[in-house]
Amino acid sequence: MVTLASVSCSLKMKDKMFTVDPLTLFQRMCITKQSEADLRNLLKYKLAPFPTSLFTETGIHKGRKSILYDTFLPIMIDDIPFGTRICNVIDGGFLVHRVVWTKSSEAPFQVVCQNYVDYVQWHFGSNTIVVFDGYPVGISYQSTKSAERYRRSLLHSSTKHLFSKTTSIGTISFQ
Repeated sequence: MVTLASVSCSLKMKDKMFTVDPLTLFQRMCITKQSEADLRNLLKYKLAPFPTSLFTETGIHKGRKSILYDTFLPIMIDDIPFGTRICNVIDGGFLVHRVVWTKSSEAPFQVVCQNYVDYVQWHFGSNTIVVFDGYPVGISYQSTKSAERYRRSLLHSSTKHLFSKTTSIGTISFQ
């Protein structure tokens, strides 16, 4: 049975629906306030079950990194004064789409890894840092990355693979 309150004031987390009552929120604020100024300060905000600017009924809004990328302007090498040290920072996910794997059958992981190193050194130089912006494991707090990881896990899943230098990698073309 679904109540009207749970339809309008509920939050879904991990396939469970939680009803959030604005009256209960108000009562808790009244109890925990230390002065009337505290209550006035708290009542500046809408009594909503979740901040609507950050969340939808099903969870956190999906971020758009493309908006962030648009704020950065490309720097031309000619614009950098002579003698300035440059350190390139490359997204590891970018490399996955840029490096073409060799056609040799069953190349060991060490060869594939060396192809990535060669690509970075050839195109960006030796003073380059590659950042693999993964999801932290074993953290004791919830973050936006945790919410994104959970959202993506609902779409699909994959198996974990362990590599050593001699692990054989099949021929796959990523162009």
